[in-house]
Formats: sequence, structure tokens, C-alpha cells
Amino acid sequence: MKQIIRPMPAKPGSNAPLAEKAKWLLMTHGYDARANKVVILYEASAHCGMTLEAFKTLYMSWWEEEPRQSGKPVRVFATSVWLLHERRIEIAGTRMRPDKPFPAYSDGNEVFKNTYRQPVHIDDGTGEVDTFLTFMAVFMPDEIDRNWLLDHMAHKLLKPWIPGCGIFFVADADGGPLEGKFGTGRGMLARIAAKLYGEDYCRAEDFDILTGTSAQAVYTDWQANSVLTTVDEAHSSPTAYRRGEKRSVYTALKNCIDPAPKRRSFKIKGGQAYDGLSFNTVWVFTNHANAAAIPAHDRRITVLRNGRPMTPAEAIALDAWMENPNNIAALAAYLESSDLSQFNMFEPLKTAAKDDMADMSHNAVEEALIDFASDDERGLVFPRLFLEREMEAQMTGDGERMGPRDNAWRGQLAGAFDEHCAKVKLPSGGKARIAVSKRRYTLYCFRSRAAAAALLNETERREHAAKWGSIDDIQTMLREVKGGGPGTR
Repeated sequence: MKQIIRPMPAKPGSNAPLAEKAKWLLMTHGYDARANKVVILYEASAHCGMTLEAFKTLYMSWWEEEPRQSGKPVRVFATSVWLLHERRIEIAGTRMRPDKPFPAYSDGNEVFKNTYRQPVHIDDGTGEVDTFLTFMAVFMPDEIDRNWLLDHMAHKLLKPWIPGCGIFFVADADGGPLEGKFGTGRGMLARIAAKLYGEDYCRAEDFDILTGTSAQAVYTDWQANSVLTTVDEAHSSPTAYRRGEKRSVYTALKNCIDPAPKRRSFKIKGGQAYDGLSFNTVWVFTNHANAAAIPAHDRRITVLRNGRPMTPAEAIALDAWMENPNNIAALAAYLESSDLSQFNMFEPLKTAAKDDMADMSHNAVEEALIDFASDDERGLVFPRLFLEREMEAQMTGDGERMGPRDNAWRGQLAGAFDEHCAKVKLPSGGKARIAVSKRRYTLYCFRSRAAAAALLNETERREHAAKWGSIDDIQTMLREVKGGGPGTR
């Protein structure tokens, strides 16, 4: 669906009557009382406001002398006519809305200036797309990954208001997943995308802006004014998980990467915050396959692995190709002809690269939790106390590897426990508990086995918990109930 674009009225010449000039100003400029700005309606960017003084200065030459019955003639300015006219357009705010008409749209009883104007690509017949497709075969050697990416690009072109999944492009070296491979063409892909989607609506950002670790990350208007944001490099510290950073990085990424348009509060440096929709898609380029702690069940991000570096001749050919607007138009036509009937912009592609990233995001504690959860010999339910005992034995080798840093695993377990484990609920909705040494403990299960744990009855829960450690027998529990036992943990 193409955006409805109203063309800008022709600007009157310098010799046109004042009434014609004032009419043109009324059709092309509005006033935002909240910001106290004159809004240039047909400006296709966020830089569409000016002060009233600047507006008057810009069109100061548009005036005529109006005769008076007595005294000298008076100069009447077109800007004064605009300012006093009852049909002057009142603007409630400036928004980027790819799903709304350009240059302005109505929302209820208010009119908003739309900064988004969908790019129009015209091929004079000399454009070609083969150079780009040859590049893509090298850039994304896996055919399934490549076709998914092309469909993703086509969908974003046809429906720019749908963010779709974010993408991590990983270029790791043959020597290992933590080494970088440069020159694969990711920067060139970003430049091509900017020409395709509109350079005013595509921007590059630093990874720490997305993850909230920069002081400038408090300003979020970049999400409001972009249809595509690219990140040149992403890599978190090898010790980030110990400090809890990798988890917070993924949480921050979830907040700014969402497949559907999402209402957010946008903060502007030196401006007033406002609520609005974000249509922004995020592409992250990285040389590190462990760039973020993205879990395997994540529903927001696709991870794609890049191919070999480009040769100098390939880079020169692609650079020349993208500088020809006819070629960009040919690419747009190629993408617009895509059959997207089976493509889901909201569903990430399952890839080996994403599995690798998820695997490398685990520290030793999480690896142990995953191993525990997959061990059929272990009980489905357990008190946290028993899990901590097993983890201590796993991390310290039953006391054989004791050292000054051995307790580091406790902090890692505290950070990972809620993600991997859940409380066992009774049919009544209450928490299942069990007695250990005359104290009652809440029962937990691994989230991956929660469905099976929910089917256990009380006797079965006791049997499964006993596989982890010694629990009180029924007689002990009865004596505790009769005599009033210790509290619950």
C-alpha cells in the first residue's frame, strides 16, 4: 500500500499578487502553539519548524503597499495575512507516521504534521539489479537466510510502518566465533538500505545508545524519527554476565526492538517529551557471535551469519552500482514484486547463528542449569536449597577446587534462577511446598519442564523432590503439624 502523498502547491513567483502569496503560505505552513513554531508542512524531515521571527524574515520581501485615505500607504506583508487568517492551519504536533498521508493527517479533532514522505524511485530503463543480487549471494551465502533477508527488505519497503524482527548480522572469522571478520559488505548494505527507504529516515547509532549504557541514551527521539536504525558494531564485555550487564543489555534491546509498532514515550534533548508510535527496525552489525545474551526462545531478533570478505573489485563495482538512482529504482521494483504471502515479518528466522549466540551467552552456572533440566534422572521439582547444594558441588568439584573466587557462582545463580526456574503451583493456585529438616520450603521446577511438573500429584511431588535430597517423611510432617512447626522458606 503506497502512502497518500499530496503534492506541494507551486510556489508563486516574485511578481505574483500578495493574495496569491498569502494563499500559498496558508497551504504550506501551519502553526504549532505548543512549541511556538511555524511548521513547514511539506518538509519531509523532523527539521520542519522555525521561529515566527525566522518565518517573517524569510518572506520579508513578500509585501505590497496598501493605500490609505489619509496618510502614507501601509506595507502589508504576506506573513501578516497568514498570521491573522482564520484558515491558518493549527498543528497539534510533529510526528513521523509512515501509515498516514503526507504532509499532514487528522487524529480526532487535531491536525499533525507528518515528517514521513515515502521515497519514490523511478528507473529510466537503464537500472539493473543483478549486481546487487551477486553481492547478496556472497554476503549471505545460505540461501534460506538470503531469501528471508530479501523478503524482510521487501516487506519494509512495502509497509514501512511495520518494524518486523530486528536483525543481528554476524561476521565471525574462520578461526573462531569470537574473532572478527571485516569487509563483508555490511556497511554497503546499510547505505543501500538508506537509499531505498529514504536517507532522512535511516540513521546509524552506537550500540550503547540502544542498550542504555550511554549517558545520551535517555534521549529516545531517534526511535520516533527512523524507519531503520543500523549499529556498526556490538560487543559486550566478556565479564558482563558476572556484573549482570548482559541480561540488562538484552532487556534494553527488547524495549527498543519490537516486531509491531509500539507506543513509547520519546524524550528530546532540549525539547518536550511526548508519546507516540515507533516504526523503527533495528539492524545490528557485529564481528562477535557472543555480542548479546539473546535466548533461544527470543521472538524479536533474527541472527544471520555473513559470508567471506568482498574483494576490492567487488566493492568498487557495488559502490558504483548504488550511486546510480536507476539501480536503486530497479532494486525497489524487484523487491516490490516479491511474493510475501508466506512471509511473516513478526516471526524471527530460526538459524544456527542464533543458536550459537544463545549458547555462548551462557556462563558455567547457566550451562549447569541447562544440564540439570535435561537430566531425566533428576526430579521434576525441588526446593531451591537442594538446587544450590547441587550447584555448589558442580562449581567447586565437591570441595576439591575450593578457592578465593568460588562463591562467584552464587551471584550468577541469583541472576539466572528466575529465568530458568519457576514456582510450582497447586491446582488451587497456591504454592507447592515440602518439608526438609522440619522446615517448609517452596517447590520449584525448571521452566522447560513446567508442563510435566504441573501434572504431578502430592505423592509424586514428594518422590521427585526426594531425588534431589532428603525430605521429611509423613510421620515427621504430622508431628510438626500437631506440635506447631517452624516457618516456611
